[in-house]
Amino acid sequence: MYHAVAMEASSIGGSKPSPFRSYRETVAGNDGFDRINAALTCPIRLRAVGREAPDLDLKGTIGPDVSVWRMRSVTGFESLPRFDENVYTLSVPLRGHFARDADGFAYTADASQASLIRSSRILRTRCAPRSEVVHCNIRAHALEERLEVLTGSRRPAFRPLADLSSLPMRALAHTMRRLAGDLDEGANALSTPLLHDLLLNQILAAWPQEEGWHGHGEENAARVVARSLDFIEAHLAEPITVSQIARAAAASVRTLQASFRSQTGQTPIGYILERRLERAHADLQANAGRLHVSQIAYRWGFFHLSDFSRRYRTRYGCLPSETSRRGA
Repeated sequence: MYHAVAMEASSIGGSKPSPFRSYRETVAGNDGFDRINAALTCPIRLRAVGREAPDLDLKGTIGPDVSVWRMRSVTGFESLPRFDENVYTLSVPLRGHFARDADGFAYTADASQASLIRSSRILRTRCAPRSEVVHCNIRAHALEERLEVLTGSRRPAFRPLADLSSLPMRALAHTMRRLAGDLDEGANALSTPLLHDLLLNQILAAWPQEEGWHGHGEENAARVVARSLDFIEAHLAEPITVSQIARAAAASVRTLQASFRSQTGQTPIGYILERRLERAHADLQANAGRLHVSQIAYRWGFFHLSDFSRRYRTRYGCLPSETSRRGA
């Protein structure tokens, strides 16, 4: 017998249209999987395993970029790729285990582990009898755009399997359970988008990267520094903070500082001081005694004349006033 021919979906948040929907679906019987495959909009199709009449219970939320659902089955089932869509599949077993064949490797995940992989690489996933798994589909562009904001890179390289023992990974699994739980009964248009957004951040912060990821580090650092230099040059005569530079470079402050050290051997502040010193030197050479040294120093952000003179003499081997006189 098949219960609920169509997806039982409801808009979250009352009468105002919402891009987030909750759904609940239950199937029992051999014809159930055919009908549920027609209703599902995710890039997989479900298939019964064994001779026993299959059963499956689904519950979750669908959003513009993230869909999360819990799948519970006494008999077990298989999922196979249905169409190639640019999404990541994140799976967390709550009970039992699942086995996955994906693009040249195979692994089994139990309740202590989770899997994250591009859906296009998955050949087959088999959920064991009496298993309960939370699955999540995330559009690749959502993760990659968020990654670019946080690190300056759009090239994630997630390990396909991760341990759930760390606190950040347990928090990620908890968010998935919330989204696949009772949100259709208690959530609203505010909490559901926040949880979807939180999940993206948790994945990028907690999920381990392949070792090969570090091979892209120099390329990523070069892009961050290039964007930073463009911003610095355009605002060199203005007050600049490291946070402003990081935002302009679409990187975190920590990534910005690390990128600067690897690419220039300097900190961002050290680089700014050097460039301002060079500009002050050029102005002093062209000054011809018209402006006081302090006026040129202030123009380029040096408000302590003794500190400016010390830095200048260390760099150019003479006092600023000597350069100004020679230009006269």
